[in-house]
Amino acid sequence: MPRKKLDGPYPESEGYELRTGMDIRRASFIPQEWGSWQYSTPEGKDFLKNYLSDGVNYSRCRINLVKAITTRVVALYAEWYDTLMVGELFDNP
Repeated sequence: MPRKKLDGPYPESEGYELRTGMDIRRASFIPQEWGSWQYSTPEGKDFLKNYLSDGVNYSRCRINLVKAITTRVVALYAEWYDTLMVGELFDNP
C-alpha cells in the first residue's frame, strides 16, 4: 500500500540519502499529492486486491488513485521537459 511503502524510511534506502518518507516521496515525484496516495487504498489490515472494482464501497479510493496517478504523470513530464530543455529546442530558428 502506498501509505506504507512511501512513508519510509527503509534501511535499503539509506545509500540513496532517502532518510525520511518525504525524501522517498520527493524522489518518487509525489510530495504534493501525498494525501491522495495515502487514501488511494482501503484503510486497515484487510487489503482487498479487487477493491477498485467496487465503486460503491471504495469510490473515494478510486477518485484519490486517479488524482494521484494523474498528478504524478504531470510532474514526471514537467521534470523531463525542464531537465532536457525541450522548450529551448523550439526557441532557436
